[in-house]
Amino acid sequence: MRLIRMVAGLTWMVVASCHARKPAAAAGPEAGATLTVENQGFTDMTIYAVSGTTGRVRLGQVTGNTTQRLSVPGYLVQSGGTLRFVADPIGGSRRPVSDELLVSPGDSLTLTIPPQ
Repeated sequence: MRLIRMVAGLTWMVVASCHARKPAAAAGPEAGATLTVENQGFTDMTIYAVSGTTGRVRLGQVTGNTTQRLSVPGYLVQSGGTLRFVADPIGGSRRPVSDELLVSPGDSLTLTIPPQ
């Protein structure tokens, strides 16, 4: 399990836990990864994946106090590169950003956004 700190501004800090689990079967060359986001906060969040080569890609939206599974497209993880995840609150100004994570095709990631 990897721990990530997501920090935005001087007064806001969100701690997120993220872990990758390898699938039982080998993933195909076009396989992506799965990101399960547990939003324990009240604010709805738009989740983005950020890589150095493709920039910011919107993965989806997670309503406050819910858990949702999002797909990470295969082209973002084909080379087994690093990604950052951004949780952009709808109607808010903070933008927590995760540390860089090595993500490979078929990985299953979990991101927990705790209450503020």
